[in-house]
Amino acid sequence: MTTENLDLSWAPAPRDVIQRFYKAVAEKDAAEITHLVNDAFAEDAVLTVPAPLPHGGVHEGRTRIARLFSAVATSGSALGPHNLRLIGVVQDEATAVARLAFEWVGAPEASPLPSRALELWQFRDDRVQSIDAYYWDTTALTSQGA
Repeated sequence: MTTENLDLSWAPAPRDVIQRFYKAVAEKDAAEITHLVNDAFAEDAVLTVPAPLPHGGVHEGRTRIARLFSAVATSGSALGPHNLRLIGVVQDEATAVARLAFEWVGAPEASPLPSRALELWQFRDDRVQSIDAYYWDTTALTSQGA
């Protein structure tokens, strides 16, 4: 199914999608993450995460993206980002940048490391086309458990 001939006037604004997404991720709400990704992401959406990080690389397709975030939300792992906060969103019609703050735990005995990220969101036809994540210091995050 394509969305070319569908009326997407109901589609939420980019800022709303971004706020709902990070709220669901912060709350580890796998059902809401899956619902939002299925409703607001293009079928061929792409998520790019810095390669050295857990789950790093290119994730293609909304189904794969929904599975990834749902799995992370339900994993119960103490490792990775915690206390995720959306600091702000800057946007124009088809592009938005989300400023994030979080604490990173890279090893079971490690103290949380305060960190930040920018995530570039691209929209096409009122749907999320891509998210590119840019973390402040991936070396610090990945060396924490070394």
